Amino acid sequence: MSDLYDGDSEELWRDSPDPVTDDEFEAEIARFRQQIDAGNKGVILDAIAYCIEKRRPIHRHIAYNFLNSYCDIRWHKYRSWDDVFGRPIPKGHQLIALRRHEALRMAVAVSVETRVERGEPIDKIMFDAIAEELRNDPVVARKLGADKKGLRIGGTLISEVYDECKKEVFKGWRKRWGADWPHKKKDFREV
Repeated sequence: MSDLYDGDSEELWRDSPDPVTDDEFEAEIARFRQQIDAGNKGVILDAIAYCIEKRRPIHRHIAYNFLNSYCDIRWHKYRSWDDVFGRPIPKGHQLIALRRHEALRMAVAVSVETRVERGEPIDKIMFDAIAEELRNDPVVARKLGADKKGLRIGGTLISEVYDECKKEVFKGWRKRWGADWPHKKKDFREV
């Protein structure tokens, strides 16, 4: 069997998200194109990954920009890939903290969604309760590589991850389920 991707391998797509409609796909590609045209070449890699993830061919505009960027490196116009696509981790960010936030992101998003649907306010008490749940969750412990001291997850960390979720995860959920998601009372934090 060949190591080349043949386009039919279900193993590659086992954990892929729901498929998107043609209109949703084209809207996302238009957003990527707009950012690329504005000079953000780092989005080229995000756009390629998006096309692969959604099982769609790479859009011509994105492929053209990728090949131009590749040639810029190949012809020594730039010193490194970072000079073309940008640093994958911005200066001043700690890799361990970024990994921890990434590992917690979906668990926090689902927990907040569930609690909001039950009518709980989004506040410090909720974040502390979610932190307690996640400290005892074996899946989260495995993702974070918990040591003998246990997981160091508190309400403040959960609050920070939730704020990141509002920017990234919830944007997609809001688009899918309506602008008023999650349903909130007047005193809830702005989503």
